[in-house]
Amino acid sequence: MLVKGAAVVSTKSFVEYKYEDELINWLSNLPEASRKIYTQPINESKWYPLNEAFVVPTRVMLKMFYDNDLKGAYELGYYSAEKGLTGIYKMFVRMGSPAFIVSRAAKVFSAYYKDSKIKVLSSTKNSVILMINKFPEYADVVEYRITGWMDKALEISGCKNVNIQMVHSFLKGDSFTEFFITWD
Repeated sequence: MLVKGAAVVSTKSFVEYKYEDELINWLSNLPEASRKIYTQPINESKWYPLNEAFVVPTRVMLKMFYDNDLKGAYELGYYSAEKGLTGIYKMFVRMGSPAFIVSRAAKVFSAYYKDSKIKVLSSTKNSVILMINKFPEYADVVEYRITGWMDKALEISGCKNVNIQMVHSFLKGDSFTEFFITWD
């Protein structure tokens, strides 16, 4: 499976921002295939192998800085939305309804993760059900990154008390992952 370079860039940017003094150490702890990606210029529009460019580097980050707690993948997604939804995008997010933002996010995620299918099943004024029904090479760090990204995107759109629950998960043996998202 492939991931868009923009997601790869934000991973390195997050480590650099949050653990500036440890960036070189993080890079040196990456396996050769991952290190090669991260020590060369990363093209945001190019496709990279998901495992080497995202899953493994995130797991190394979690091991080094989070005692393997998936909270770090959530924080990475939160940071990615915070950095990615700036300028004109931030205005776009603030002007759209939360349900519209999540439906657009589903389309963006499908464009960032090649061969994935992510869609909104239903939405109300204060909730959305989002389903990932196709995602080759699925990993827990991906679920948590998506959760963090959605949380921050909804906050930017003006939502308060965002609550995201993973009701179903590929990782729990379900045939899909489903998020139930509510806000005030």
